[in-house]
Amino acid sequence: MTTIEQILAKDIGRPLDGVVKASNSAQLSTEVSEYVITDEVAGHLTDLLEAYTFPGGPQANGVWIAGFFGSGKSHLLKMLAYLLGEVSGSDVARADVVRAFIDKVPVSEAILRGALERSASIPARSLLFNIDEKVDKNEKDQADALLKVFLQVFYDAAGFFGRAPHVAQFERDLAREGHLDAFTGAFEKCYGKPWSVGRELDVIVEPFVEQAYEEVTGVALAEPLTKYESRYTLSIESFAGEVAEWLDQQESGTRLNFFVDEIGQFIGQDTKLMLSLQTIAESLFTKCGGRAWVLVTSQEIMDSIIGDRTKEQQQDFSKIQARFSIQLKLDSKNVREVVSKRLLEKTTDGAGLLTGVYEKNADRFRSLFAFQDQRTYRNYTTADDFVDTYPFVDYQFELFHDAMRGLSDFNAFTGRHSSVGERSLLGVTKDIGSQLKAWDVGALATFDMFYDGIENSVHASVKQNVISAGRNITGPDRDLALQVLKALLMTKYIDQFDATPQALAVLLTGKIDTNVAALHEDIERALGELERFTYVQRTGPSYHYLTNEEQDVEKAIKNHDLNAAAVTKLLNDEVVRASAVTAKVRHDATGVDLGLERWLDEDRQGRTEKLGIRFITPYSGFTVDDIKQQSIGLGGALFVVLELNDRTRDDIALYVRTQSYCQLQTKSAMPESRRRIIDSHERGNTERGRVVRDELGQAVAAAELVHNGTVIAIGGGPAKDRVHSALQVVIESLYNRINESRGVATMKEADLARLLRDENTFDLDVASTLDQLADTVTVQVRNAKVRQLNSTVGSLVDTFVEPPFGWSMTAVLAAVAHAVKIGRIELVLDTRKLVRSEIAAELRNTKKQRLIDVKEVQEHDPAKVRKLQSFYAEFSQESDRSSTADELIGRVRSLLVDEAAKLEGWISRPYPFTDLVNEARESIRAAVQGRSDDWYLDGFLSEVDGLLTLKDDLIDPIQTFLQNNKQYGIYDTARVFLDEQAAEIDAADAAEVAALREALATPEFFRDNRMRRIKQLHDQLAARVQAAVATDRAALRTLIEQRLETLLGDDVYREAPDAAQAAARNRIEVALTGLDGHTTRGQLALARKTFEGAYQAIIEDLLAARAAGESEPTHASSTPEPAENKSGTRAQTPVKKVPTTVRIVDIAVAGAPTMLSTPAHVDAYIEQLRTSLHTEVSNGKTVLL
Repeated sequence: MTTIEQILAKDIGRPLDGVVKASNSAQLSTEVSEYVITDEVAGHLTDLLEAYTFPGGPQANGVWIAGFFGSGKSHLLKMLAYLLGEVSGSDVARADVVRAFIDKVPVSEAILRGALERSASIPARSLLFNIDEKVDKNEKDQADALLKVFLQVFYDAAGFFGRAPHVAQFERDLAREGHLDAFTGAFEKCYGKPWSVGRELDVIVEPFVEQAYEEVTGVALAEPLTKYESRYTLSIESFAGEVAEWLDQQESGTRLNFFVDEIGQFIGQDTKLMLSLQTIAESLFTKCGGRAWVLVTSQEIMDSIIGDRTKEQQQDFSKIQARFSIQLKLDSKNVREVVSKRLLEKTTDGAGLLTGVYEKNADRFRSLFAFQDQRTYRNYTTADDFVDTYPFVDYQFELFHDAMRGLSDFNAFTGRHSSVGERSLLGVTKDIGSQLKAWDVGALATFDMFYDGIENSVHASVKQNVISAGRNITGPDRDLALQVLKALLMTKYIDQFDATPQALAVLLTGKIDTNVAALHEDIERALGELERFTYVQRTGPSYHYLTNEEQDVEKAIKNHDLNAAAVTKLLNDEVVRASAVTAKVRHDATGVDLGLERWLDEDRQGRTEKLGIRFITPYSGFTVDDIKQQSIGLGGALFVVLELNDRTRDDIALYVRTQSYCQLQTKSAMPESRRRIIDSHERGNTERGRVVRDELGQAVAAAELVHNGTVIAIGGGPAKDRVHSALQVVIESLYNRINESRGVATMKEADLARLLRDENTFDLDVASTLDQLADTVTVQVRNAKVRQLNSTVGSLVDTFVEPPFGWSMTAVLAAVAHAVKIGRIELVLDTRKLVRSEIAAELRNTKKQRLIDVKEVQEHDPAKVRKLQSFYAEFSQESDRSSTADELIGRVRSLLVDEAAKLEGWISRPYPFTDLVNEARESIRAAVQGRSDDWYLDGFLSEVDGLLTLKDDLIDPIQTFLQNNKQYGIYDTARVFLDEQAAEIDAADAAEVAALREALATPEFFRDNRMRRIKQLHDQLAARVQAAVATDRAALRTLIEQRLETLLGDDVYREAPDAAQAAARNRIEVALTGLDGHTTRGQLALARKTFEGAYQAIIEDLLAARAAGESEPTHASSTPEPAENKSGTRAQTPVKKVPTTVRIVDIAVAGAPTMLSTPAHVDAYIEQLRTSLHTEVSNGKTVLL
């Protein structure tokens, strides 16, 4: 067999420092030769050097190199320091380092090679240091701590005493004056020891400093060091100025670059230190014109150094990012490539051998190293991947990185920051490879080996249980148990990694041909042993390593009293949640909700019900066979027998114990480490609770369902579905008549009124079911009567909701309502039989249900019922829809009451049939008032013919008249005509008027053709009246026109002013126009009289207007003033008197006879009229003819 050592191109056991320290140059030659320029590093170097050698000067001076420990960031920083400048005290020349790097870069990478050559031409000094080694431990938390380190390093590089800045400034001033060398010689001569020793003592050697200073300068200065110290001030600006001054004294173009290792850990979460770094870099850039660079390393990218930031901090941080704009990040892939090239490079034969191994096992690798149900890690993807990293697996590099980060975050490492492992991935893989090199090809590195590589850096309190397990565990599983324990410690703090047996099997697969199934079993057995010793804690399927302090807490939890009540509550809550059972269960076929009693083992949970479900757990001690025996005869009980394995029961106990223990702890009084452990246990217990709940849910889903001595055969599926299906079986066993009500399952109580209203809107299945239920209800009422028991609606509900029926209350009420409707039963409330219109509301009133008596209805003579039905149908003109005789009687009674009420309304109508209607109303009332229901099927039947005749001969004709608006319109119009126009009818038409009055007054005017006669008479009379109206209107029109013509030719009109003439004409024309508006003879007679008066007024107005016109002078300006009379007042101008008028018809004729019957009478009348006219004229009046 070929060993691993034989396929490696280099000796993996050769000396190799896994951790490169910036301040150590002892291994520089090896570090340069061993440095691997990966593709990632080549890209970063190109970007950095392009910026560093930018023509016209750099645009930035800050470089941030990020990478987890072991990623090579310190190595890269160190190489950059030697590439970009001279490093004091180095045995390796800068040019040699540059040449070595150029040789590492392929010729094809011309840009990088050119950048390396250009950077080498820039003269520079590199100040390389680890910030942690330089800072004063007592000053780390001070805001100026970073500046002090930069200043110290700068002064040291300049040859001054950097640890005491005031001494360094004293030396700087001596050097400026050219006295420094002379001063050091004079001091050594005075003090007897070199200045490099004396300056450490500061004020102790102050007298010798005074003496030497005076000797070389000729100036006496008391206590010079004390004075410098008192005047010393520290500021970033002054520091940058001194750097600029120093650069100005060097060769043109010289740069001074600060290479600071692990700046990220030094800064931590301190925003002040971060801002101080930004200000230092910015000030150096500004003061030095881009000739001073700051290159730093950190475990985190810049954005992760400071976590959550305020708005102001974010603005400051943006400045920092702008200053450190060149950011290089080294990830695990870079480390993998470095490890592959430095340690795992294969020989040609070895690569060929491994390629064959990969091709043979490629499919196996995909499953062998796959972590199930969690985050995905890199696996072998190609033969080259396998060749590059064998005997390691690709996932191990990323997982190791995550493990180191997690252990660091939880302070698992020794060292100043408790976060920097002493070993890098390179060093650890070297050790593991050295261990494996003698093994045959096919062996693999296991993840527990990585623990061995970092063990010396892990705190004793963290690894104590690994040590303890090595002492305490014995037997054949000891070695595997230790491997498992180490792997669990490595993965303890990795986010989103579940250390399940399957995942551990991946981590501990030591050979390509490993029997995975057997390894899985061995690991589970080892885990059981570790759990027994409390080295690990299990939460569901995952296991967790316990530190020494965590183990103490775990032991305390396991010894904590188990609260049985809490276990019961947990079980009860979860079986209820999983099965979804409540205080009621619905029967699927009928929709009936039935009360459900629930038990957990021997304890009832809730109230007693006929139907029950009993959850039986292993805590009861009963087996399935025991339960089958116990369930016989319990037809209303479903037994759900849960199977819980020992692990689940242990998890339940641990969950309850942990919850109780953690709740009793007073965290505020605990040390931080203890509080973190309690918090961790609470978080873990939350997950354990989730797992326990899932397992209980699965147990319910897989439970045996026992009923009446038999296991119910129900297939798989969700727990709630299986339990619900089993309950349906139990329901139909206990309530074996429940399906009788299936047909009315969709009915609601609101449907009762519709059911009782004879609305045939229910389908056939509902109607058929209602018939059956009504029969059952009737039988129950009959049987109760036989037992001398009174049935009420409430008692029926009680009977039919209980076994064996199980009907819903709605179904019972619907059955009662339907039985009433079809005449099988009747309902009585307070000795009063309920009518159908009120039954629905009374049935729904639960308070009255026990007050409503239910009685079976006796049978009636079918022939009499049919005769009554025939009467109802003929009288009402609609078919009888009554389902019972009582209902029919009620309908007939209501029909007659309504008919009487209708006739009552007719009596008040203005027609002469009042007496006839009144007689008919009394006849119908007699068939209603004081009549019992039984009478309608007896005495009433002898009267039905008379009532039907009355309806045919009287009621229906009147109904027809009243409903025909044309008929009663004729009558009403004729009556109004007589009332309004009888006086205008000539005496010659008196016979027709009398005939019309007689026809309208006849009580039976509506019969035969009498209405036609009324219309004929009315039409004749109306036509004659209209003719007379037309004649009168024509005569009046002629009169008015004649008067108008006469007026227009009369002097009184012609001599009147124009306005008066127009007014006169207008008034006469208005009278003419209004003639068509007068439609009766009376109106025309009144209009004639009105015109006569108006005409007189017109004449008077014309006369007045003429008189007024004659009294007015011709010219207003020549109107003479009235002359004064003797009394001195002016005489009034006489006004012409307006003549008055009188109509000839208004002149009284003395001695005029009543009539003129002889010529003598005429002569006498004319003579007397002449006398009267002379008198009126003599009195100044004008007579109007």
